[in-house]
Amino acid sequence: MKKKFGIYLLGALMLTACNNTGGEQQASDTDSTNVVAAEEETAVEETAPAVEITENRLQVLLNSIAYRDENDGDKNFTDDFYTSWTKAVEIPPAGLGDIGGGEFLWYLVCGNDPCETHTVKMKSAEVKGDTAYVKFNIMHPSHSEENDLPHNFKLVLRDGEWVVADYDNNLNTMKNYYSSQLNYLRSSELRETANHILDDPEASEDWKNNVRYEMKEIEEYLKKHK
Repeated sequence: MKKKFGIYLLGALMLTACNNTGGEQQASDTDSTNVVAAEEETAVEETAPAVEITENRLQVLLNSIAYRDENDGDKNFTDDFYTSWTKAVEIPPAGLGDIGGGEFLWYLVCGNDPCETHTVKMKSAEVKGDTAYVKFNIMHPSHSEENDLPHNFKLVLRDGEWVVADYDNNLNTMKNYYSSQLNYLRSSELRETANHILDDPEASEDWKNNVRYEMKEIEEYLKKHK
């Protein structure tokens, strides 16, 4: 009888041990599943944009660039982009009666066309944290795809809104233009050119007056930007 009781007791202990092992394995499996799920959730959170990039938002940014809307000020641009753009646009062109080299900066997008008639079609958006690289087309009013114009934005997230940090990689172009133009305004070459026009007996009085006016603006500008 003692022998049978011992066998029963040993069997019960073995069964209990198996149950405990099974419970521990099940708990371990559950923990592992939870960890994997948490990792997957984290991965999704890291790749998903904090704020959705919509075509409507791209249209707003495009219109702001096309018109440099004074009512908007710099709210749709980073400080670096807006400051660099403003400096490049406002520096005197020194065309001396002709169209200056900075004229293209006024119409980075649509030229003289009203941009509201153009529709934005987003092609792709690559988001890395608070920075996004967006490719889009400006749909031509004729609705002919072959006339669509490809463009790109570099956007950054600021105060819950996507704003322009660069447009068609023009940021460095504007900075370089401003720097080279400022050097030219300070140069003796410009003054020699102006004097040559003013001394030319064949130059019209209208042209000479334009040169005098532009040189006056240039000198006033340089006094403020020493």
